[in-house]
Amino acid sequence: MLSNAKWRASRLESLNASAEVVETSAGPIEMVKSGSAPFVLHLHGTPGGFDQSVNFGEGFVEAGMGSIAISRPGYLRTPISVGRTAEQQADAIAALLDALALEQVAAHGVSGGAPAAIHFAARHPDRITALLLTCAVSVAYPIHIPGWSKILMTPVGMRIGEWALAKFPRASIKQSLAELSTYSKQQLEVATREVLSDPQRLQVMQDLVRSTTPWEDRRDGFAADMETIAGLEENPLPLESIKCPTLIVHGSADDDVPYSVGVEAQKRIAGSRLHTMEGAHHVLWLDDGIDEVIRMQVEFVRESA
Repeated sequence: MLSNAKWRASRLESLNASAEVVETSAGPIEMVKSGSAPFVLHLHGTPGGFDQSVNFGEGFVEAGMGSIAISRPGYLRTPISVGRTAEQQADAIAALLDALALEQVAAHGVSGGAPAAIHFAARHPDRITALLLTCAVSVAYPIHIPGWSKILMTPVGMRIGEWALAKFPRASIKQSLAELSTYSKQQLEVATREVLSDPQRLQVMQDLVRSTTPWEDRRDGFAADMETIAGLEENPLPLESIKCPTLIVHGSADDDVPYSVGVEAQKRIAGSRLHTMEGAHHVLWLDDGIDEVIRMQVEFVRESA
């Protein structure tokens, strides 16, 4: 096994070759832009990076639209100085649009990327055509981080997690699904078998785990996100200020960001729609209904544009 320094250097070389860094008035922002207008700008979860968001945009590009996948501040080559708070990140998105000479985009906030997307919609209503919220952090909720998981949140620990998925896929996937869902033991067994037997779902899981490494280059963003999420009780997101068309998608068996969060967001965002994925956990891209959801999101963005 390569030393951590050599492995990290190799990993970063591959990642850097896949994206570009755009200089904006808010600072450098790493991104991948593909397809053509109308564009959807994807804000990845916690943790993540542009490499996670690229996967979110594939369905839109295949449908003839455009995708902009960014690394939010503190992730990979977008420094935390670009925006530690969700408000600052929202303004940085507007700065990126200026740099790209784009008047408007649809914004897609996934999980921990949703606070920045919500603030973007509220602070820059003239720059957004539609808001997509997927398994989104949008209101305050109890955060549960198992004590043992903190051991993994180290450069070596995260690398071991990626190695474990490759060497012990069944145990690794089952443990992950247990943390992401409200499933019973029987449901966990079924869901684990479904991922293992489907190359496409297995690839989704592998890509998701890879989008947490190298941890050294993502932990500043993770720390900032956790500060934002922990502060939602005292500093709630401006859901009532959102005026653009909004589509919320949430799994009813989500145990990472509870389904009740999506329900509450729908109540507070005027005119918004909530699509419930029955029995789905936090990673909706592992669910049978994801193709239908992507088609729905594509049509929603087209109608709004």
